[in-house]
Amino acid sequence: MMALLALAPACKAAKESPPAGGAPPAESGAPTESAAVPAAAGKATAAEDGNWKEIPNISGFVAEVPPDAIANDVGGAAGFHTDNNSFDLTFMETAPEEAAKDRDTVKKDAEQVLFKKWIKSEPTPDGWVLAWEGTKVDASGEEVKELGAQYSFQVRRKIADKTYTCYGALDKADGLDVAVKSCLSVKAK
Repeated sequence: MMALLALAPACKAAKESPPAGGAPPAESGAPTESAAVPAAAGKATAAEDGNWKEIPNISGFVAEVPPDAIANDVGGAAGFHTDNNSFDLTFMETAPEEAAKDRDTVKKDAEQVLFKKWIKSEPTPDGWVLAWEGTKVDASGEEVKELGAQYSFQVRRKIADKTYTCYGALDKADGLDVAVKSCLSVKAK
């Protein structure tokens, strides 16, 4: 599954499709429709930064990102990251068959691979925000190794007449708020 690749740190550069989610739930983790994404303690949020950057590797979009966000290399996924994995954002046009899925269907897909529990599940005026805890793995060797928790997010947006997905995975939950705010800030130039 593409989600497994997006979640495996060894495959970070290969992220080209939005993650669908994780493995069978280790705990029930019922979705919380209004649960807040944990705030990044002592860190500026993207909205406070006023740091608008053109999204690399996709034409015509900008996002408000943290000052330490690094543009992904030419030929890589459209988006940004940080060296310490405190911020990760990939932005892409959503394939028609994926865009046709409603939020509940995408949530069910996410619960199939490495999923632990829902952190956030909310509609937005032009889509939705999903955030969940999953299992971080290393798939670089002969055997997949569990490395602890990973915090993933997916923001579905309608911009002009097209559907886009903004997503990523972080090592700590306290970065989710900044990443989600950056995804919600994406706009056409």
